[in-house]
Amino acid sequence: MLPKRTWQELVTTSNGCGGIVDESLPQGVETALRGSVDESSMPAVLLFLGRRLGRYRGMKESSDAMPSRVDELRLASEAMDAIEQVRHRLANLPTRIDCEVELACWKGRKEPFFDFSQRLGDDLRIAWALLASAERIVSDRSERPGASKSLRDHFLADVASYLQRNASLGKEAAAGLAAEVLRAAGVDAPSDPRKARNIVRKVEAQK
Repeated sequence: MLPKRTWQELVTTSNGCGGIVDESLPQGVETALRGSVDESSMPAVLLFLGRRLGRYRGMKESSDAMPSRVDELRLASEAMDAIEQVRHRLANLPTRIDCEVELACWKGRKEPFFDFSQRLGDDLRIAWALLASAERIVSDRSERPGASKSLRDHFLADVASYLQRNASLGKEAAAGLAAEVLRAAGVDAPSDPRKARNIVRKVEAQK
């Protein structure tokens, strides 16, 4: 087992994007591994698990921060409403403002503001149509399984594969131990090794 100071240095690293990845492992992870992993192999196994757990935490945090489909559709609708409002405002400027804008446009762009606003209006109509199309597609699309569950499943499969290679375990035993490790790390995972193996098998079939 690595000294505490050395292990803390190993498990806290940059994520490459200016942030910090938490690669720390709860004590329960090492406890779960005892009896299946040799003492001499334990530091390398813990190092792998810390890095893989840190990657899972970072990806889950990013996934959880993404807006829901309902929020995305609401934001698209707000953008479409804003486009309509801009078009309406530009076509109905107050007389004094219209005169000043016309002068400024001629001085700065050497063209009438009417011509400029017509092109802008055409672009805004295209933007509105693109948003409407995207909104319709997203609204009609069936919801995919939660990203968090998919991340968990791939995490489980990676750990099971590593333990199978480095702890001389069978496929079901490795999946069961991997699920126990995930639970010790605070990640929801099945307690039944057969269910854990089924998850791993599905992930393997996708590769």
